Amino acid sequence: MLALPKRRGAGEGSIFVVCHKCRRALANGRCLKCGGTHVLWAAIADLGRGPDGKRRRKYVYGKTRKDVAERLKKLLADIQAGTFSDPGRLTVAQFLERWLEDAARHTVRPVTYETYRRYLRVHAIPIIGHLRLAKIQPSDLQHLYASRLQAGKSRRTIEQLHAILHRAFDQAVKWGLLARNPADAVDAPRPTKRQPRVLTPAQAAQLMKALSRDWLAAMWYLALATGLRRAELVALRWTDVDLDNKTLRVERTAEEIEGQGLIWTPPKTEKGRRQVPLPDEAVALLRRHRAQQAEQRLKLGPGYQDHGLVFCWPDGKPLRPSWVTRRFRELAHAAGAPPGITLHKLRHTHATFLLLAGVHPKVVQERLGHSTITVTLDTYTHVLPTIQEEVVQKLNALLPKASEAETDVHR
Repeated sequence: MLALPKRRGAGEGSIFVVCHKCRRALANGRCLKCGGTHVLWAAIADLGRGPDGKRRRKYVYGKTRKDVAERLKKLLADIQAGTFSDPGRLTVAQFLERWLEDAARHTVRPVTYETYRRYLRVHAIPIIGHLRLAKIQPSDLQHLYASRLQAGKSRRTIEQLHAILHRAFDQAVKWGLLARNPADAVDAPRPTKRQPRVLTPAQAAQLMKALSRDWLAAMWYLALATGLRRAELVALRWTDVDLDNKTLRVERTAEEIEGQGLIWTPPKTEKGRRQVPLPDEAVALLRRHRAQQAEQRLKLGPGYQDHGLVFCWPDGKPLRPSWVTRRFRELAHAAGAPPGITLHKLRHTHATFLLLAGVHPKVVQERLGHSTITVTLDTYTHVLPTIQEEVVQKLNALLPKASEAETDVHR
């Protein structure tokens, strides 16, 4: 049992303990409402009377008396200085917009910030934005997720939305706007795990033959031959490519940011910055592509905008990743590729080919730029049963034939 303090420090105001769960007073160490014994320190600051004449109070909470005393001291100082804004009137929409600008914008990559902003403004704010932040409950989030599912959104979308809200409400707790994170008590729907759709070797050969007549044929082939991501292909420069040694280096990615256009950023993780050996056919296609690009540059003269890019518009301007996705989808459809084959599926196909060829998963991880080998194994679990079968076949050839050996039976 936690004893109440008999005397408070100067300027501390009223500091006491309440039930951690329902914020009610304790009697003999137990909550008067739920009977719980897990306590939380709390304090009250008087905000004076509101326009309606009613007295307003502000509660602050903390795990220790010291935490509450420090928060209360800051609160009283803000009130005295006239800089206090009552968070009790702060809506979820106002908080989320503030979190996006003051916290998320400066702590995540630009493309991640854009994803946060889009998810919150499209999925969360229209439904829970009007609620007071101080009153937000786990049930409100559960209702949000259920309504999004009913609207036809995928479980993967809900899972990502939950992760974003959890991070935002964590910041609200750190800022002292919430005593606890409501997302902690909510289980988001888990997405159905699907194996990546990939091409067979015959389908890949047929598709590459159909795409060989396109002016970006080298890009499509390189996507299949290296597993590079769309953003890595768009950002690739000739200075990153060493055709004599048959390698390329991934040093940056391309990102489309609203209001900024196309920007170049370093890879998301250190593993993303990598060297990738090139197959002979990819080297030959890149040599031909470079020669064609040089002819176009000479043809346009001063009108050519040289950014040193491997893949660009005929006048040298950078390609937009979103356009590259649409272009490949149109070409693949016209070529009669299996339904659902996107540019990213060439990356999955590349990894699947390597694993089926017996390449060690660690090498595949490094080639793809995955942050950990776990990501590689989790993504391509559909290949593992085939690999296990091949392992057994190899073991059959290596292990001695115990069944054929003579046995000495002891009676």
